[in-house]
Amino acid sequence: MALAEASLDQLSSLLECTICLDTYHHPKHLKCGHTYCQHCLDDLATFKEDGSAEIPCPFKCSTKTRLGPHETVSTLNTAYVVNNIVNTLSNVKESNPKCQQSKKCKRIVSCSCATCGAKICEKCQNIHSCINKSFINVTFNDKLQPLCKEHNSPGRYVCIDCHNKFTCVYCKNRSHKNHEMKSIAEFGEEARKWFQCFIGSFEETKLVLEKLTKEYHESLKSFKCSREAFVLELKIRKLKRIEDYLKKLNTEEENLLLSFDQKMKEFESKIFSSGLTNNTRMQEFSKYMEEFNSKCDFELVAEKLEIKRKLCIYLPYQELSPVIICILNTIMNKMA
Repeated sequence: MALAEASLDQLSSLLECTICLDTYHHPKHLKCGHTYCQHCLDDLATFKEDGSAEIPCPFKCSTKTRLGPHETVSTLNTAYVVNNIVNTLSNVKESNPKCQQSKKCKRIVSCSCATCGAKICEKCQNIHSCINKSFINVTFNDKLQPLCKEHNSPGRYVCIDCHNKFTCVYCKNRSHKNHEMKSIAEFGEEARKWFQCFIGSFEETKLVLEKLTKEYHESLKSFKCSREAFVLELKIRKLKRIEDYLKKLNTEEENLLLSFDQKMKEFESKIFSSGLTNNTRMQEFSKYMEEFNSKCDFELVAEKLEIKRKLCIYLPYQELSPVIICILNTIMNKMA
C-alpha cells in the first residue's frame, strides 16, 4: 500500500506544470516538445503589431512557437496522453505546493528552476545549488477566473471601453489593442479600496444611526411622560370646570329658590291682607251658600238685590282673582 502511494506521488509530480506548479490543465505541446498548461502559455505570448505572437519555451529552448494573427494557444497540439493520465488520477493536488529546497521550509513556491525544475520559494533562491540556475516566476491556477468567450482563454483583463468586458491576452493585443485596459488585479485592488471606503462610511453612518436611534427613544420616552402629565392636567382642568359649573348652578338654584320663596311670601301676605283667611267670615259665606242653594227660583228673583249685596260683603271684587270675578259676573248676569 505504501509502495502504491509512493508511486502515485511520483506520478503526480511528473504531471505538474513547471510554470504554475500545479497539475496540468489543458496541457499543450510547444514545437520544442515541452508541455505546459494552456493558460500558462497564454501569459508567455509576445505579440507583434499584426497580432501574431511568439511563445518562448521557459526552459530556454532555441525553438520558438509562433502563432498566427488569428491563432491562440488552444490551436496547439494537445498532450492527450498527459491529459488522459491527469483525468484518471483521483488524488490531484488541491493546495498550493510547498518549497522543495528544504524539508524544513514550509513556504509557498513562487518560482521554478529552469535547469532542474525544482520548485522553490523566494527565500530559497539564493541557496539553490543548481549550476547555471535561472528561475521562472510561477502562478497558480484560479478556478474562479472568467474565460474569454471568443478565445476560450482566461480573462485576465477588463476592457473599460467595452463596458468592463473580460478579455484575454489575445483580445488585449488584437481586437482591443487600442482600448483602455485594466488587469483584474488592478480592478480587484480598486474594488477593495472602494469597499474599505464604503465600510468606513458605513461605520460612520452606523454610529450616526445608533446615535439618532438613541435620541429617538429618549425623545419618545420624554413625549410619553409629557403626554401623561398633559392628560393629568386635562383631568384637573375638567374637574375644576365641573366644580365651577356646579358652584354656578348651586348659586342660580339658591337665587331661584329665594325668588320663589319671596313670591310665595308676597302671595301669602296678599291672601292674609284680603281677609279670605278669616275663618268666621268663611264660615258665614259657606252658610250663606247653603242657604242660596236651598232657595227656589222665585226666591232668587225676589231676593236678587239682597244676594248681590251679601256677595259684595263676603267677597269684595278687588280682593278676588280674575277667574272668580268672571264666575261671579256670569252668575249676576243670569240673575239680572
